[in-house]
Amino acid sequence: MRLDAPTLEPTLESFQELLSSSAGIKTLAEQSSRKGVNVLKTIVSALPWIDKASDLIVPGASLLIKNQIICIDDIERAGDGLAVSDILGLVSSLREEKNCKVLLLLNEEGLGDEREAFRTHLEKVVDQAVRYSPTPAESAAAALDQAHPTEKLLADRTIKLGITNIRVINRIRRFLLFVEPIVKPLHPAVLAETVSAMALLGWAVFEPKLAPDLEHIKRHSGFAAYLRKEDPTEDEVRWNTILDAYGFTHYDTYDEILLAGLQSGGFDNARLLDEAKKLAADQDRTDIQKAINHPWQILGSGFGDDEAAFKQALIDSLDANAENMSLHEADNVISTLRELDDDAEADRLIAHYVAKNAGRTRQFFNLEEHGLRQVPDPKLAAAFETKLREMKPERDPKELLLKIERDSSWNPEDIEFLASLSEQDYEDLLRGLSGSELQRVLKATLRFGRIVDGDAAYRTVGEKTIAALKVIGAGSRLNAMRVKSYIPRVPANSEGGDGVASPGEAA
Repeated sequence: MRLDAPTLEPTLESFQELLSSSAGIKTLAEQSSRKGVNVLKTIVSALPWIDKASDLIVPGASLLIKNQIICIDDIERAGDGLAVSDILGLVSSLREEKNCKVLLLLNEEGLGDEREAFRTHLEKVVDQAVRYSPTPAESAAAALDQAHPTEKLLADRTIKLGITNIRVINRIRRFLLFVEPIVKPLHPAVLAETVSAMALLGWAVFEPKLAPDLEHIKRHSGFAAYLRKEDPTEDEVRWNTILDAYGFTHYDTYDEILLAGLQSGGFDNARLLDEAKKLAADQDRTDIQKAINHPWQILGSGFGDDEAAFKQALIDSLDANAENMSLHEADNVISTLRELDDDAEADRLIAHYVAKNAGRTRQFFNLEEHGLRQVPDPKLAAAFETKLREMKPERDPKELLLKIERDSSWNPEDIEFLASLSEQDYEDLLRGLSGSELQRVLKATLRFGRIVDGDAAYRTVGEKTIAALKVIGAGSRLNAMRVKSYIPRVPANSEGGDGVASPGEAA
């Protein structure tokens, strides 16, 4: 009796008969190369007492399957070499020849190109089909405990994406368990960002046939569609719609770290924490800026009678954020309070602002370094000038300039420092010099003013020196005579000369 005889059902007895003949063994060897048999053969041959005999045992193993309840799950995840029609053929054989009850579990949408073939053969094989189509909200409710804050965040995100696969949601949650303790102590927005990214990237990893393509996610940005030359494909249009509705703007380093963890099964905790801290710092700055801008939102919100609220918001913003306010922002608050006739509060806030920034460099208290378009509040400017005079320069400008004059060499840091000094610093420096030291320092500073092709810092040094000389000259007729030879006769950088009179030249 042949195992593949067309009219008789194979039995254990017929299999034993087949093993007794060389022709039967040859037939088994040929059948053992079939796709399904190969898999079973690999498993059986791993047993040390069987090994090569697996070529004979495996084909007969299917004979043992009879009168069983069989569940075949995840058909949509079958390998590329296994067609849906082959699986349904096996199901038909198990039903009709082996008297088995077979249950198929699958996500039909995940079948892709084989979905049509599945629908074609389904009616011939399946007695009863039940479609389970939960909504994203129902799937989230089944998979997650929404009384838990983090799981509530995840539920909101999976619902937004439209994920209905409960197992995918559970897998994302399990991975999130590894990350949550790392980011939870940081700014709350970091955990929210982490959950949002994990939901999207986890969906793309665990359900790739339904989620946006990972490479597309990496390329996506809010304006990418406007820059591309070719028209998007149908899939790209669908993916863009999902990502834009989800609020995904771009793929960054933090997303890269999370994706690597999802794909490898483990996270680089040190790198993840480092990048999460950067996100937290960015969020802190965002929160601070919102607090600084809050009063102006009240001002522009309408014509309500809310002067008291506006004034209090101004006071609170500078009180709470003095260390993070620019001079321009602080000046806006102080000047506005004066317009609202609250000079006392404006004066108090000036002292508060200066005290809170006392640890800053001299450059911060140098008004010239702030690029202000208008003169700040006079009392605020005076407070800055007083503080600047109280602070000694980080380096000794006299010794630096004497060294530059002697060696005729300097480095960019030297010029940056000299340019950061105020006109008052140059005035104080020049008043404290005499004789050859005065001549040498003037030679060095005025030399920088004549370097027309260099950085603007060179001209700044020369200009501040000239400004200091003019102030000194305005103090007395004698000093006016002394500085006259150093003051340019013509505008600097003009044609026909270097624009600076040398010492001893006629004015």
